Amino acid sequence: PFANDFFNFIICKEVLQVLSDYQKALEELNRVLKKNGILIIITLNSLSLSRLFIREKVIKHNPYIIKRNLENLGFQDVKIRGIYLLPFTSTNFFAKTIVYFRANNLLNLLFPIFVFFAHSFYIEARKAN
Repeated sequence: PFANDFFNFIICKEVLQVLSDYQKALEELNRVLKKNGILIIITLNSLSLSRLFIREKVIKHNPYIIKRNLENLGFQDVKIRGIYLLPFTSTNFFAKTIVYFRANNLLNLLFPIFVFFAHSFYIEARKAN
C-alpha cells in the first residue's frame, strides 16, 4: 500500500462500479491523497435512464450519495458533472468535438434537471487541509 498523504492528484475512473464496498475505496483514496489534493471519480450513474438498457453486471452509483460520502470524509469543493452520450450525424471530428463540448457544458449547467440523461458522472473534490 501507498503511504499516507502520498498523491497530489488521483483519478479513479470506472473503478467504483466494480467494487462491492465503495465506501472502503473512498476511505483509502482519502488516506493516500495529500491535503489540498484533487480527487476525480468517474463512474456510472444509477439515476440515469440508460440503466434500463445496461445489462452488464456493474454497480451504478447515485452521484448525490457519493458527494455526501466525500463531504463526510472531509472533502471540500465537491462538484458533480454529468457525462452525456449524444448522437452525432457529422463525420467531421472537430465539429463533433465542438458540439459535444458545448452540449455537455449546457447540460451540466442544469445537471440537477438533466441528471437522468447523464450516462455516467464525474466528481471533482479537494481534500481539506
